[in-house]
Amino acid sequence: MQIPPFPRSKEEKGSESFFPADQSLIPSKQQTLAADIAAGLFLSRPPANRRGQAPPEHLLDLIGDPRAVKGGTFRDSLPDFPGTLRLEGPESNSQFNYEVAALAYEGLLALHPTTLQYIPALATHWQISRDKLTYRFRINPNARFSNGAPVTSEDVVASYDFRMDKTLQSPSNELIYGKLYRPVAESKYIVRVQSKQVNWRTFLYFSTMLILPADILKNMNGDKYLKDYNGKLLPG
Repeated sequence: MQIPPFPRSKEEKGSESFFPADQSLIPSKQQTLAADIAAGLFLSRPPANRRGQAPPEHLLDLIGDPRAVKGGTFRDSLPDFPGTLRLEGPESNSQFNYEVAALAYEGLLALHPTTLQYIPALATHWQISRDKLTYRFRINPNARFSNGAPVTSEDVVASYDFRMDKTLQSPSNELIYGKLYRPVAESKYIVRVQSKQVNWRTFLYFSTMLILPADILKNMNGDKYLKDYNGKLLPG
């Protein structure tokens, strides 16, 4: 089923539409939970009632209240000082770093914490080809980094290149993103990537890959990142 054409920016010409994601590439709750556990992320559920029954699923909506006030300070405690604040490279694979990353960065899509369905994040629309090997995303023209710069397709390409840099010393990135060819910026806000195999994980990992600013990444390789950003974050 086709959805209506999305609004296009001045840089984008034509009238092509995006389509809903292919259901066969949407992971099941069991698959997603297994992936979360492997990444050190865990889903939580409210306690059962007096009869030992879990609350109805509609009461488990963890997406947040739209009336919540933005801003403020979040404080947490750790049993020891973190080895690094980096998102990638040696010693970055910690629960604390995952929590910080979730607060500071976004991917093209996200997973609804209750339904585990894909929902928009930096991208408003997405498309999976009939052969399930090509993924296309339309970035929200209103998306901005913390410094006010717009998020574009070039940022997605640069974020992929950054994670595939061997000097980053992250073999897990090469294993995960090596299953995808280098993304292509079709326009300022449309990016395309092709998978080397039909697998729901390739769509999941690429669509939720945290996007970093190309303007900073273009002047930095993995080795420089490891040295300069051990105790600070890249702008998000």
